[in-house]
Amino acid sequence: MSSAPANNPSQQLAILFAIVAAVSMATIGVFSRITELPAVVVTFYRLFLGAGFMALWIAYRGGSFRSIAADRKGIALTGAYLAGFIICYIEAMNRTLMANAILIVYLAPIAATLFNRVFFGETVSRLQMVAMILALCGFVLMQDFRSANLQRELNSGLLYAALAMLFYAAFIIQNRYISGGTPSSSRTFWQLLVGALCVSPFLYLTPGNASVPIEQLGWVLLIGFLPGFIAIYAAIAALEKLPTPVYGTITYLEPVSVILFGWILFSEALSWMQLGGVALILISGIGQIVISKPR
Repeated sequence: MSSAPANNPSQQLAILFAIVAAVSMATIGVFSRITELPAVVVTFYRLFLGAGFMALWIAYRGGSFRSIAADRKGIALTGAYLAGFIICYIEAMNRTLMANAILIVYLAPIAATLFNRVFFGETVSRLQMVAMILALCGFVLMQDFRSANLQRELNSGLLYAALAMLFYAAFIIQNRYISGGTPSSSRTFWQLLVGALCVSPFLYLTPGNASVPIEQLGWVLLIGFLPGFIAIYAAIAALEKLPTPVYGTITYLEPVSVILFGWILFSEALSWMQLGGVALILISGIGQIVISKPR
């Protein structure tokens, strides 16, 4: 299945959805730091409450929870990929340097693009490829390798980061090629619910299981709404319309947003090299939008 260039209004709206998804997903780090809850607990409520908000949205709009038979296997797989990505991502963060783990994980959009190019013949223009390379270069500049420890890099953390990258790439690819017969809202609900079910067994390995202090309930609801419901729904809606290279480049706004949130909210200083990386990623994202502008 090949994709047409993003040159119509519906695909321009999909670009907006992709931007919303990237920025919304970046808020999970902010909420995790504020609540200081275990990562598995945050992940579970992100997916489970996200599914709940999605169900309310479907009911409000009078929509359907049904999916066509041909899509059910793909939808279940993407839910499992989503859970696998988050769990492996958390483990990578705990076992190795955050900068190096993130760098490996965010090779996923490029891996997905190359996979679709080789196996599905998805078109990648030269300008799109240049934008992707700029985004990757910018992302590398954003990393801080000065405190790198070779022994830590060689431990199981990098393995978890590689697994997270593969799960993320699989999530992008699978969503890209699920048919349009199942509405985005229904797909989002089932993917979030399946992901929550996949994460739930890990709660028993976490002290306190899924318990949350009453003063944290508001933050937990916000976790389910913004990086859960809004982010995943916007990502799936964008993947329905956008070619993988366009979506993949825009996803690099997520680590940019993480760094900016840290700078603004937690006074985490940025080096000139990191600011240069942020600028490259923003240029590449804007370039994708200009390339995709309706003629």
